[in-house]
Amino acid sequence: MNGVIPAIYEKGVFRPLIKPTVLAEHQQVQLFFVPAEDEIVPEALPVEERLRFVRETMGTWHIPDPQFRRWLAEEASLYDA
Repeated sequence: MNGVIPAIYEKGVFRPLIKPTVLAEHQQVQLFFVPAEDEIVPEALPVEERLRFVRETMGTWHIPDPQFRRWLAEEASLYDA
């Protein structure tokens, strides 16, 4: 089961803005974060640097969702020269 839960990052901790009803107490989860569009974020790294990170770490990620894995592979391949 996958889902999206809006959260805020405070003092080193992700705090959900709504209670996740589908999770059991103390259940471990993996977080994939996307900064909110309306928030001020630091200047993004160049595309080449982001791609290098994806290529170097791709094999170490545990992503059980096959649709998300396909999207990552397709996204990285768009920049192959």
